Parts: sequence; C-alpha cells; structure tokens
Amino acid sequence: MVTTTQPGTYIGPPPGPRPRRRGPWIALAVLTALMVVVPTATGLTGKLIRRTYVHSQSFSFPIKTLQVNSGDSTVTVVGGGRPGQVTVKQSLHWALNKPQLRLDPVGDSFRVWVVCSDGGSLFTGLDCGADIQVTVPSGVAVQSEASSGSTDISDISGAVKVKSASGELNLSGLSGPVTASVASGSIEGRGLRSPQVDARSHSGAIELAFAQAPLNVTARANSGGVTVKVPPGSRYRVNTKAASGGVDVVPPEIADDAAPGQIHVTTTSGGISIGYP
Repeated sequence: MVTTTQPGTYIGPPPGPRPRRRGPWIALAVLTALMVVVPTATGLTGKLIRRTYVHSQSFSFPIKTLQVNSGDSTVTVVGGGRPGQVTVKQSLHWALNKPQLRLDPVGDSFRVWVVCSDGGSLFTGLDCGADIQVTVPSGVAVQSEASSGSTDISDISGAVKVKSASGELNLSGLSGPVTASVASGSIEGRGLRSPQVDARSHSGAIELAFAQAPLNVTARANSGGVTVKVPPGSRYRVNTKAASGGVDVVPPEIADDAAPGQIHVTTTSGGISIGYP
C-alpha cells in the first residue's frame, strides 16, 4: 500500500493516550490519610490532656434500695457497710467532657447515675469514663443497669436485679434472689447462697457456682455455654435443652425427680454442664 501526501502537508505522530484524571484519586488519598492521621493525633492529644478526679463521700441515709444507672462505666457494689450509711468512691477520667455523677437520695432509695459524653468513635482518646464503688449495708436490694462496662456485686443479702447491654456481670457472695441479664457479655456467679437465680445471656457464657444449695435455678444462653456447680450431695429436678451442644450432668445422681430444688438450663448454641465442684 502506498501513501501519498499533498505537497506541504505534514503528518505528525499519532495522538498519545489521554491524560488520566487524577483528581478523584488525589481526593481519595487525602481522605484516607485523614482517616488514619486524625484519630491517631486525637488519641495522642487525649492522652496528653487526660484528666482524673478521685473522691469519696459518705451519706447517713436509711437506705433500703440502691438504684444504679452506670452507662458505660465500671461499677462495683459491695455489701457489709454500716447500717444507715452509703459510701460512694468515684474515679472519673476524661479529656474533653467530665463525667457527671448524680447521687440522689429519694425516700428509702439511693440513686447513682453516671452521665458521660465522649467525642464519638472517631475521636479515640477523648473519651470519658468512670469507676464507681458503692458500699451499702448487706440487706439492701440492688437494681443496676449498664450500657457497657463491667458490673460487680458482692456480699448482698437483698434482692439483686442487674442488666447490661454489653459487658461482664460478676456476682459474688449473694444470698438473696438474683435476676441477671446481658445482651452481649458473660455472667459469672461465685459463692452464691441465693435460693433463686435467673440468669440470661443473648451472647456469652453463664457460670454459676453455689456455696449453698439453691431452690430454683434458671439459665438461658442463645450463644454460649452454661455451667452450674452445686454443693456436693445436693439433688435437683433437672431440665435441660441444648439445640447445638452437649449436655453433661455429672454425677448422674444430681438429677432426682423427687428433689425439692430445680435446675432448668437452655442453650441455642453451646454446651451445658451441671455438676459438683
């Protein structure tokens, strides 16, 4: 094939590739860098300006019921305090917003509220939190609710009702009726002398160890195993159901259809273990 051109006509090189549009890529790179750098810098800043407040306060008060709404804080409730006295120890920590602790004696109830506003999940290190310890007489009834964080309750002979959306529930030395529920987290009971315990977990294990034979134990876990330890020689009417997981009742003589006490355990995904220590 022969190509002819007119005199004076110039044929240049073929056009090159079109230039790439770099704008979107530059914007994406900047955004990615901000997502990495800003939280890191904020976290370091939060540590540098982090503040702490520690305080203890006692109240002379004819308390019969303790009500706690702890939000995202860590709460410890301890029995064995002096009759007619409530002692609150607080350790607050924050970078931007100081937690607010409200102590309200109303009637024969003593209310403890923790309100904390942080900088959101992006601004790690600028959060606020609290560690609260409340000491009360052993016979007080306790009602506690938390969003997240651990809740520890010990040495209480009154009725205990505790609920948490996310966190650990630790119960020790309780001798009154117990109702405990958690959406995501574990429930652990040690040295229990409670006649009646109702423990429920949507996602998390349940472990109950009794120092005194209970009359009625109900434990339900959707995702997680359940372990119940009872005093040697005690017997119960045992009712178990595990949709996915094994069931161990050891020794078998724990199960006695004529026994006055009852243990009812249900799991959706997790094993069941009932036995002596």
